[in-house]
Amino acid sequence: MQSLNIPLILGTIRKGRKSEWVAKAIHPYLLNREGIESPYIDIRDIGFDYDDEGEQAKIPAFSQLMDAADGYVLVSPEYNHSYPGSLKMVLDTNFKEYKDKAVGLVTVSDGPWGGVRANENLVNYTQSLGMKPLLGSLYFAKIDELFDAEGNLTDSKYPKRINKFLDALIDLTRRLSSSSS
Repeated sequence: MQSLNIPLILGTIRKGRKSEWVAKAIHPYLLNREGIESPYIDIRDIGFDYDDEGEQAKIPAFSQLMDAADGYVLVSPEYNHSYPGSLKMVLDTNFKEYKDKAVGLVTVSDGPWGGVRANENLVNYTQSLGMKPLLGSLYFAKIDELFDAEGNLTDSKYPKRINKFLDALIDLTRRLSSSSS
């Protein structure tokens, strides 16, 4: 079976971000999959200086990671009914690197809907970048009820949800990777 590279991207730079809890909870599930390589990419750490926008602001190391990927897991909080502007600015630095690659969207909110409005926006946005969003997304609602104060997942329903989501993403990634070969 072909090995796959599916980075997990944490898509916010906000201080005190609880979506980091989600990213750190999901990432081991990816790493424990046979034949899956998964760099953990925190957009806070990639060196984007927010001094310019678009492809002219391309970060070579980030672009190389995006190009080498077969698919992506994108974890984003919902801020004001959408995703963070910092995430858009970073992702906008690449286009050809994303073409026809699967993306699984994971959204996070303090409220009862788990970032559904951010997800709606991310589906359209990732499609415009050339990515192929997974039909089913993973939502983390009422984040403070799902994790303890140290950021450990305490809700016993989520491991099954995470595995189902990753199964579907890996399947889509394999199908897209084999069709582009």
